[in-house]
Amino acid sequence: MPLLTQSNVGGVSVIPSNVNLRRSATLATAGGAEVTHVSPTLFVNGLPQLQLWTQQDAASAGLSCTAKLEFSVRQVGGTEEFLTLAEFAIPAAGVPGLFAFVMPCNAIRLSLTGGPGFGQDVTVDYVLAAFGP
Repeated sequence: MPLLTQSNVGGVSVIPSNVNLRRSATLATAGGAEVTHVSPTLFVNGLPQLQLWTQQDAASAGLSCTAKLEFSVRQVGGTEEFLTLAEFAIPAAGVPGLFAFVMPCNAIRLSLTGGPGFGQDVTVDYVLAAFGP
């Protein structure tokens, strides 16, 4: 039984590929200040299908964080130059969110921001992923 199937695109054989990054971030917003967490960079090397999965802790009801997904298509001075792909509120209170984008690029990263006045710390689990072709 084959472990991998290939398909042809024109005269070229293509093989599906994927990469992912799973992390948890605690935004220390209990003091009332706005706090931003920036994920490590996930190098996707041109994979076009980008996915983001998020889940805030169950105690964060009514405290929806803002997510900003950024992408890079080039380096400037040896550093990835990130541009904003999308910015949106993620579901709170333990409700998972799944977001999908199409953007062939070199790298992606996620910024999570907890607003001022939250009054408690918020923990967000997230997965950044890319696949293709």
